[in-house]
Amino acid sequence: MDVTIDRIKFKKEAKKMLDGKTWILCLCNLCFLLITIALASFVFFIPNPLEKVLTNFIYTQNWTQITLPLTFITLDVEWICWGIYMFFRSIIFAALIFPYYVCLATIPLMIVNNEKIKINAIFKPISKARYFIEYAICGVEIYLFTLLWALLLIVPGVMAHYKFSYSRYVLATKEDITAGEAIEISKKYTIGNRGILFNLDLSFLGWFIIGIVTCGLGLIFAVGYHEVVSAMYFKEISKTVDAETDEENEERTSTLNEKNKEQEQKTATVESTAEAEQE
Repeated sequence: MDVTIDRIKFKKEAKKMLDGKTWILCLCNLCFLLITIALASFVFFIPNPLEKVLTNFIYTQNWTQITLPLTFITLDVEWICWGIYMFFRSIIFAALIFPYYVCLATIPLMIVNNEKIKINAIFKPISKARYFIEYAICGVEIYLFTLLWALLLIVPGVMAHYKFSYSRYVLATKEDITAGEAIEISKKYTIGNRGILFNLDLSFLGWFIIGIVTCGLGLIFAVGYHEVVSAMYFKEISKTVDAETDEENEERTSTLNEKNKEQEQKTATVESTAEAEQE
């Protein structure tokens, strides 16, 4: 469903919301960055004994190079193994980092909803092991789907990114839903709205360039600014789409009730006719 949004108006409101709260977002983003670095170091740089065993086995078999059939293309087995190892490690990283990504999404939502930011509320999405596992599964699914679409062409990969981009907000705002349900809801919210989401990110390109030029100092404001506007977009789109869905459900329920009444009337008429004939 297409949703009309005044981007300039939203960005002005976001600046007002950020007044006095930029440092909170900056601190939270910094903590998230440290968590990302720690998890990446753990996943990608700690030696895996299984990988060493597999590599030694390959070398004992003299599988150093592979020539593809019917071609003259030769592939280095060592590089192939390294790529496979990194792929599986990246899946583990996606599973571990996405739950914290959901926690990070709660902060701009609190600012947009004018709620007090509390530590326990930020980590509430992963307060239970069941939720953490569900979010990890969601992160892996999004990573794999986006990667598969990106392997086709760049544009499908970008579209897939926006298709799944609201999954983190959905998980942060709705409890007791599965990873698959969160992805489906994200698709429902973003279908027809991927263009405005892309234009939103494009409008922040200048801010991010300034942030990089200033050795990252400008990013302190730019990243938080972008997160708040994105949360405002999510709130507006989800509210509009949910209202439209509720109206459609009411119409379907009303139509179904009318059909049931008609059926009951027909049944009553048939029964009364049958009784009259018997008399």
